[in-house]
Amino acid sequence: MDKLMGIFKQRQQPKETNAQSANFYYFRGISHVLVGRFQAAILELNEAIEIDPNHAAAYDNRGMCLRELGKHQEALANFQKSAEIYQKKGKTEDYHKIIAKIHDLHLR
Repeated sequence: MDKLMGIFKQRQQPKETNAQSANFYYFRGISHVLVGRFQAAILELNEAIEIDPNHAAAYDNRGMCLRELGKHQEALANFQKSAEIYQKKGKTEDYHKIIAKIHDLHLR
C-alpha cells in the first residue's frame, strides 16, 4: 500500500515544463564552461537545445565552447542561430551582444 501511495504522490506533482528541463541541462553546461570543460559543456547544451530549440543562450554558450575548441565555423553557426532567436523574441540588447561575438569571430 505504501508503494502505491508513493506512486500516487509522484503523479500528483506537476511535471517539468520543457523550459525547466532545458534550463536544467543549460545550467549543467554552464557549470562545465566555468571550469573549462568545453566538450562536456557542449554535450549538456546539446540536450538543452534538443528539448528547447529556441534556447538562445544555449546556442550562444555552445558557440563559445566551439570557439574555444577552435571550431570557428560551428561556433559561427551557433552564434547566428542565437542572434536569430533573440531578434525574433525582441531581445535587442542580447541580439547586439551576439552580433558583436560574430564580428569578433570574423576578426580571428
